[in-house]
Amino acid sequence: MLPRPSGPLCSGVTDTAAWNEGRRLFDDGAFWDCHEALEPAWLAAEGTERRFLAGTILLAAALHKARAMGSPRGGRRNYAKALRHLALVPDRWAGVAVRELEARVHAALRDPSLRPTIPLTADLGHEAHELNDETATSSPPGAAGERHGRGASE
Repeated sequence: MLPRPSGPLCSGVTDTAAWNEGRRLFDDGAFWDCHEALEPAWLAAEGTERRFLAGTILLAAALHKARAMGSPRGGRRNYAKALRHLALVPDRWAGVAVRELEARVHAALRDPSLRPTIPLTADLGHEAHELNDETATSSPPGAAGERHGRGASE
């Protein structure tokens, strides 16, 4: 088992350097660069980590498409693809509040003045899950993940 995330930039993703750089770029609004930074980690990943990275890359691509390329429709398509990957990831995984990340990107696609960041569970008062914790429950009934139809039992 890998150790729990220990710092604000360490999430438990196998390629920590790529994740830290990708997260920094996302938070800075450099969505295309975020996509590029995370792609090698995604290619090497498996299981939940691969789904998580694919979803995060697609969220970054959605924001890039909508903002830098002026294609809101393309942004929405990438957002929908991201949700298909992230639906299989627990609500809180690898130190990230996944459903909150989805919601922030959704809001930013609707309102270009918003600058979404990747929400860390420690920042939101949640306990982070370890990398290989694929059996973790997502949220209690009625929590954010279930309202969106992506609870742990689905």
